[in-house]
Amino acid sequence: MAFERNPRASATIGGDQLPVSDGEAELNINAAPYGLARVSVPLTDVELVEGIDPYEGQRLQISASSQGTWSMQPGGYTPWVTQRTNLFRTPRGTTNSSVHWGTANGTLSTRTDMTGAPHNTALRWTRSATGAARLSFRVGTIMPSAGEQIRVQMVLRASVALTGLTLFARATDNLSTGQTTLGTFDVAAGVNTIDISGTTFTAATTSSSGVSITLPSGQGAVGATMDVTAIIIELAPGGAYFSGATTDATLTRYEWTGTADASTSILQTREALSPVPVWNPSDTRTFDLAITSREVSHDGREITVEAATDESILQNYAQTTQDIGAFAHQSSLRAVCNFVLNKVISGAALQPGTLDANVTTYTDATNLFKDPRFTRTPGGGYSQERIQTMVDNDFPNPVDGVEHYGVHLHTPTSADSFIGLNGATGTMAEGLQAGKTYTVSAEGSVRMAITGEAPAEPDAVKPGLHGRARAIVIHARVGTGAYQVWHSAQVPNVVQSGPNNGTQGTRVSVTFTVPVGATEAFIRFYHGGTGGTITWGKFQLVEHDPRPGVDNTAYFWGSKPDTSEYLYEWTGTADVSTSRRVALIDRAPELLTWDPAETAWDFLVPIVGSAGFRLFCDEQRRWWLIDPAEFALPGRFVAQPSNTINGTDTIATNSGLYATGVIVRYTWRDFNGDEQTKDDTAGTGPYVDLLELKRPYPGPGLAAARLRTLQTRGRTQAVTTGMDYTITPGQEVAINLPGTYAQIGQLSSVRWQLTDGIQQIESANLQETPPGAIDLLSGTIDALPGTIDSLT
Repeated sequence: MAFERNPRASATIGGDQLPVSDGEAELNINAAPYGLARVSVPLTDVELVEGIDPYEGQRLQISASSQGTWSMQPGGYTPWVTQRTNLFRTPRGTTNSSVHWGTANGTLSTRTDMTGAPHNTALRWTRSATGAARLSFRVGTIMPSAGEQIRVQMVLRASVALTGLTLFARATDNLSTGQTTLGTFDVAAGVNTIDISGTTFTAATTSSSGVSITLPSGQGAVGATMDVTAIIIELAPGGAYFSGATTDATLTRYEWTGTADASTSILQTREALSPVPVWNPSDTRTFDLAITSREVSHDGREITVEAATDESILQNYAQTTQDIGAFAHQSSLRAVCNFVLNKVISGAALQPGTLDANVTTYTDATNLFKDPRFTRTPGGGYSQERIQTMVDNDFPNPVDGVEHYGVHLHTPTSADSFIGLNGATGTMAEGLQAGKTYTVSAEGSVRMAITGEAPAEPDAVKPGLHGRARAIVIHARVGTGAYQVWHSAQVPNVVQSGPNNGTQGTRVSVTFTVPVGATEAFIRFYHGGTGGTITWGKFQLVEHDPRPGVDNTAYFWGSKPDTSEYLYEWTGTADVSTSRRVALIDRAPELLTWDPAETAWDFLVPIVGSAGFRLFCDEQRRWWLIDPAEFALPGRFVAQPSNTINGTDTIATNSGLYATGVIVRYTWRDFNGDEQTKDDTAGTGPYVDLLELKRPYPGPGLAAARLRTLQTRGRTQAVTTGMDYTITPGQEVAINLPGTYAQIGQLSSVRWQLTDGIQQIESANLQETPPGAIDLLSGTIDALPGTIDSLT
């Protein structure tokens, strides 16, 4: 089977459009980048060569169409154009409704015995008195404006000869004010055609505006009749009679604008067009890609350019500093993707969609305070200096539905007033260890404004009280040496309104490292004044986790209700032992830490993979987040002997395309520089696929997603066919090769030979369909005759 070369491919580089002498473009749903292209164009001048620089983010646009044909386009017709409008709604006289007709000294009825006219229906007017009489045709507010020319045409059958009849245009059917005479006429007994033109009345239109026929007194005895049909009231110049019921012709049609015999009618015409020759490409496709390389053949006077979809930009983008911006978006995978995309390519973002996942990182921790809810009064693990204390039942109670109490500091005797929590001067409080770093945090609430705070002192003066009021303060020293002091930010000295008995708290924290060789370290929660009160609660002391994204102040205790992310437990007896927070999701902070020299693609793909999803950019620069197990596009491509050059059908145990089990092995160095290894596993043997990644473990998910793909790829078929630019990976493919059953699956990749009129397609997820299989039917089940029960 021969296919002609196709010259209809062009490439645009830096604004220059050039013919493609050779090249190919490929889309592969399982590859990154998703799209690749390689084209050769003529070397027209040196400036073109020097202007192509892959490092400057230049684009390659390709426009390609498959081999087409010339044909004669049928002439067809121009659009319909309205030429005339019949303003009268009942032109056939099929109704005597008072909406459209009026009379004086006469009665109205309908007839179906009209002869010698376009219609056998007519309105009959019968004289009922001898005075001046009138028959009115009401047009209403659509009557032409005052002073416009109108034409009135009708067929009238008179039972007796009548003379001196006058045709008026009237603003109302029963008043002569503002009327205009259109014309006078006589009628003979029998059928008459009346056609009169003139100007309309001088008054404004009303709902009863229209045309009236008046008969002088004595014209026709009582009982004389006039039958009226085929009525036209229209703007001049007019033409032959028509209504919405008139028979159409090829170039003319007649329509009611609404309900038949109750609406206006229009006459429309069109013109016939002569046949014209047109070029009919079978299909066309465009590609907008990032240039990745260029090669110049000076001997051949040719430039070869390689380009890819925008994943290639992410694969080349890295930074010199650590980036922790993804932590701000970790509750939404889509938000993390958009953060990275926009950082690398300004304005880039995912296409709209609902597919999403929570990629929040989780960490274990231990709260070293043994009574963080303050269930024991001072003397039971707490100490106090120059202050009185009592239990505050209102603040911060409750927390997550669990009772919490605060220690209320009041009646100070000195500005150096505080409580010590589970450890006093001369001890290593709460098991603090020399050389380790900790974060202590608590929530403070000023209940009465603090007064008499110690005066401000220079920061260099120690151990003065400056900055300790309403703060957490740490003291530590080695032997009998000088104390080192750390203190948190101060709780605002403002009684804030809130839900808890008129107050709400402010959480403050301080991070400190116990000096090497320290023999003494203690923690204080200050009042720090001589008047006023403050309540402290929700106490927490944790060994500081320095990894980015970790909140060392997030409060927990052993009785905190468990969630799907964390389990909480006491290490011993409740409220007298330390507490543990255990992460139930194995997703460490290293996952969202974008390290220096790491490409944006290497950073982002494991995060996406942990949810079992895939990220790709199509050839139109649109970014998609998909579930590979669910991804499908409408449309089907059929490869069969009539459009196929050759094909292969492959089943191979060493192809790497099939697996019954998957292990994704992650290897990385943690924040401390120690190498870590962890496996994500799905499925079982005997055919196990091992994928090794140099990335922090993102949690389970990628192995299961990869297994779903590999379980359906044991058999692959690749065929070469004639060009078809309408197909896209993800669509259904049906392949019918000689010597094997037809296969139906998913189109996984397509490679177009841009100038040869052929393409190579590859398939996946194939299912065998023996002859007669319902999948081979064209159309749908609903299109089949009979019922399912009757099929044999």
